[in-house]
Amino acid sequence: MRTKLFIAFFVVIAIALVSNLIFERLIISDFDEYAMGAREDEVYRVLAAVEGGWGEGGWDSTLIESSALWAAMLGFEVEVRDASGNTVTTTGASLVNISPAMQRRMESLVDLESPEGEFEAYPLFVMGEEIGTLLVRPVRRVGLLEEKEAVFKGRGKNFLLISFLIAGGGALFLSLVFSLFLTGPIRRLKHAAEAVAAGDLDVRVAIGSRDEIGRLTETFNHMVESLQRGEVLRQHLTQNIAHELRTPLAVMRSHLEALSDGVIADTDEALKTLSAETMRLINLVEGIEDITKAEASFFKRPEYARVELKGFLDGILEGMRPLFVEKSLWLEIAGSGELQVMADPEKLELVI
Repeated sequence: MRTKLFIAFFVVIAIALVSNLIFERLIISDFDEYAMGAREDEVYRVLAAVEGGWGEGGWDSTLIESSALWAAMLGFEVEVRDASGNTVTTTGASLVNISPAMQRRMESLVDLESPEGEFEAYPLFVMGEEIGTLLVRPVRRVGLLEEKEAVFKGRGKNFLLISFLIAGGGALFLSLVFSLFLTGPIRRLKHAAEAVAAGDLDVRVAIGSRDEIGRLTETFNHMVESLQRGEVLRQHLTQNIAHELRTPLAVMRSHLEALSDGVIADTDEALKTLSAETMRLINLVEGIEDITKAEASFFKRPEYARVELKGFLDGILEGMRPLFVEKSLWLEIAGSGELQVMADPEKLELVI
């Protein structure tokens, strides 16, 4: 039973581990999807800013270069092309005219020398007319943003790991507690049953609770007490039978030896004595058979019925009356027929 409990709790731990791994993957996946969606939103903001650099006379170089710088700060390398496919500006061209302080600030945010992937083209529209194309590809971000994303993912993994350790440790602790609490009384019952099987009827098991195991322990103790009482009765019965058999057998032996040695001259009298002792042995054996039958009957489940005592005893008396007449005895039952009892008629007749 202890092994089954451990297996059950280890299955729970395994399920918790698999659930945590799946949950971790889902969290990281959702975060990556969220980050990707945020980057898409930033691309469309840059797209709107670039489209805002188109005027009636053409492209406003100042606005376009500002949009390219803003895109670089967001982590994108861009190239703006007109409807003919000619390059209007690029991220590199927009960085030429910025101040050294601005240059250092840009370098602290993104690494423009480390683009990631290929350019992705987005068409530019103003008033339903296509005015050009915006080429965008991400660059590696540096600084706090990358660290924050790494910290978030690390904390998520640590949280799941700690929750698994708490759940797994709790399940392991509970498996130990339950195995000791549930299997302890059963082990004591097992050892007690082995002791009874070895012949020790003095063993008893302490009742620790009133639950099913406690009631089982109480039933076991009652069973052992019944076995002990039966063993005592059996020993007494055996001693009494041996004592009762010894006397007639001794008389029969002495008479047989006397007849053999010629000590007893009256053979008829000796045979009468031997016959009487033989009948005595027969009566003893029949008495033992009656006791065995009575015990077998009394171990059956009783079938109670309402018994009117006078009529019940009159019936027994009528069945026994020839034996009383043979012995010149008279038996009479006095009293009214109003007394009734609840009893098993068969067992009550055996007792009477």
